[in-house]
Amino acid sequence: MHFSTNGWMNNRLTLDYLSTVIGSLTFNKRLLVWDAYRCHTSEAIREECKKLKLHTAITPGGCTKFIQAPDVVWNACFKSHMRSCYDTWLSEPSLHEFTKAVNMKAPSRSLVLKEEKKMNLRMNFVLKEEKKMNLRMNFVLKEEKKMNLRMNFVLNEEKKMNLRMNFVLKEEKKMN
Repeated sequence: MHFSTNGWMNNRLTLDYLSTVIGSLTFNKRLLVWDAYRCHTSEAIREECKKLKLHTAITPGGCTKFIQAPDVVWNACFKSHMRSCYDTWLSEPSLHEFTKAVNMKAPSRSLVLKEEKKMNLRMNFVLKEEKKMNLRMNFVLKEEKKMNLRMNFVLNEEKKMNLRMNFVLKEEKKMN
């Protein structure tokens, strides 16, 4: 796991990301769309992207949240959960740590990771419940199909009975 001491991306981390995550998996040219953060536009990063046959497109500042799928979809629930956890942490004075100058420190990484683990557990629970619900729904649909078959059988029998009744009525009419 790689991270910076201040929590911000930098050239070293970006180069590491490009080589380990993106890599040169294909010989075709690819497009990488990212924001205008300085480590995305540095000369070293542009050179690495050329080596990896990556075209880059820069999203103008302030527009990322509108056009990048991860920000619009994937990260939204994560960010919402983390914001909720942060608010909870803020409201719990017993969890706060302070500097020597009596300024409140940010939550520890271990606390953040615990919250992330809780979120993953909740997500797994939700996925399991969704799977159960899908199984129930499949059962309901199968039962509905059986019921439709029975209903069709009943309707066919009723049709046959009506035909018999019509035949009997015609025969009765002939006799009178």
